[in-house]
Amino acid sequence: AAVASLAALGDDAAPELVSWLRTARTSEHAIAAAVDALVAARGDHVVTEVVRLLDADVPAVVADGAVILGRRRAPDASTVLIPLLAHPDDNVAVAAIEALGTIGGSVAFEALAELVRRREFFRSFPALQVVSTSGDPRAVAAICDLLDDPVFRDEAIRALGRTGQVHAIAPLAGLRDTAPLAAVADALADAVARADWTGGE
Repeated sequence: AAVASLAALGDDAAPELVSWLRTARTSEHAIAAAVDALVAARGDHVVTEVVRLLDADVPAVVADGAVILGRRRAPDASTVLIPLLAHPDDNVAVAAIEALGTIGGSVAFEALAELVRRREFFRSFPALQVVSTSGDPRAVAAICDLLDDPVFRDEAIRALGRTGQVHAIAPLAGLRDTAPLAAVADALADAVARADWTGGE
């Protein structure tokens, strides 16, 4: 009831909720409630208030801000989330990756693709998930860069399937003698299923 009431207040409640997330943070349940209220809040200035969380000194506060912007699917937030991909804290970077994936669009694609190519374990894997389902035709090339790396190869094979793009077929077929055949077959089947789901021929 409190979450619904605060969300209904919209712009009137947003500054207080943001300040509370920056300073009080009394319990995990209360934090989750404040986040939910800001996600559901309506108003012209809610996103502007939430962006204030991104310059906090506490990484958990910054991550909360990224989560809220992602769940709100705020399209204008991509430009302020992209710098967080280089944040010193892995949890903040992952929150930004997931938020950008939820928001969608092509604005952040290059930054996410570059993160995939860096092969940083805790960041490249979640970035790979987002890139593979972005619908961007450049995703296949970015994912193929990982096929020669034994740490990332298996996930890269699955990611190629998730693209649902015709350009993924040739690199997957080229792996049939060097990678587990079942994994290649599963990825090709996934590519066909996703292409069919999205209306690809």
